[in-house]
Amino acid sequence: MIEIARSGSLHLYETTKGFGILVNKENKFATEEKSIVSLLSASDDWEPVEEKFVILEKARSHKYIRRLGMKGNYTYIYEEPKGESNLKPYQIPLAAEAIKYNTFEEFERAFLGEIKHGRYWHITDDPNFTIDKLKGPRDMSSMASGKMSPGQLMITSDLPHWASEYPDRKYVAEINMSEVPKEAYKQINRGFGNEFFVSDPSKAKVVKVVTKQTALSDSRQYDQQKPGNQEELKALFLIAHQHNKKLVEGRIIDKIEDIDSAKPNDWIILYHGTTVENARRIEKEGFKPDLAHNWKVKSKKGYTYFSYAYAPFYAGAAESKEKERAIVKVKIQLKDLYPEDDFIMVALGRPVYTQKQIDSIDLEDYKKHTKTSLKTLGNAAVKDPSKVNVLSVGYFDASRLLMVSDPSIVPINFLIMHDYYKNLSEHLATGGTVDNAPREAFPGIKEHMKKSRDFIILEKAHSQYIYTQECLEEEAENP
Repeated sequence: MIEIARSGSLHLYETTKGFGILVNKENKFATEEKSIVSLLSASDDWEPVEEKFVILEKARSHKYIRRLGMKGNYTYIYEEPKGESNLKPYQIPLAAEAIKYNTFEEFERAFLGEIKHGRYWHITDDPNFTIDKLKGPRDMSSMASGKMSPGQLMITSDLPHWASEYPDRKYVAEINMSEVPKEAYKQINRGFGNEFFVSDPSKAKVVKVVTKQTALSDSRQYDQQKPGNQEELKALFLIAHQHNKKLVEGRIIDKIEDIDSAKPNDWIILYHGTTVENARRIEKEGFKPDLAHNWKVKSKKGYTYFSYAYAPFYAGAAESKEKERAIVKVKIQLKDLYPEDDFIMVALGRPVYTQKQIDSIDLEDYKKHTKTSLKTLGNAAVKDPSKVNVLSVGYFDASRLLMVSDPSIVPINFLIMHDYYKNLSEHLATGGTVDNAPREAFPGIKEHMKKSRDFIILEKAHSQYIYTQECLEEEAENP
């Protein structure tokens, strides 16, 4: 069971079967299992909870944080969630609408007054309809000129009413508005039914295009499933906010293999190699771009750079008279990352480039390729340093760093060596030293060799790695 709302001393839980149960401040069941809607009548001041608990009915009693019921029949509450709120598939569009509002009262006004019911349609004569920024709606009211408004969109939440106004258009596009801010689509009255003018449809998506008959049938079915009264609407609002908390917080992504499935709010674990002086300043003041440059061709102005694998190399290359270096471990949400300079220039066919060439590109133009930058070279950039969360800083003697970190920063090296260098980065960022750095051979080498068409390059890379390890072991034996 999951706690979804509180009101004073009452706690409302949702069971794994989708029913509700009330618990009072003495941790005793105040009611039997009932529908969530009926239990909401116990109070007028329900608020979504900020934390969520899972109740394991037959679990061992140790390590619980709270227990409910009576002696001999306890139910134990644990901190770590193992389940999610039971949103039905047909509830998801309206739940996505609900989480745009901070209070139920605001959501209720939008639902009843503006008829923002979660699902939206656009009637068209194009079976391959797409949202085109060069096209837009025409104002067809009797007092208007009929001119087009490029880059905008007209939609409806009342398909039957709208469909009767356009009998000659045979198709309907369903428009997903879940990522569009509520301020970007407002109800208007041109006399053609319940219409919304979307001032910025850049985040709207076409879900599907179907015949008008199919869409009308789908719309009627959805209308029958929507909340029929205030209590049902309030129940959906509370469940939607509880369900959304995990999505808003995002997952922690610390393996490059998981980048493809990462969502915009997921946190990517990366590293930054630098001098001790810079690292201490970062600990106190955070990251500040453009304070130092280690290369003849400078990076893009206004950005700070991070790596999944190569922070030890960048630390060693950082200019300093001291032999110590530092690696900063950070987490950054995917939505705040940009592709790195080298990746973009390689992709543009310029592996060797000039200052003028790098200055001529705008990372904003390539932001959609951030995942590919991470998967190909393991590197990414951040424009707003306030979005960087420092997790740890490791200081170490770098005089022998070359013995464990001497990469060629190219895609083939990252393909083979990313796990090794990532483990080394983590080791150094969390207090490890070069001398006790991980010695195991990089994982998956045989699998990479089988899959790769360039067996010879992989053979040489593996031999070079083994040779490096042998040199390191020999030096350790004969210091």
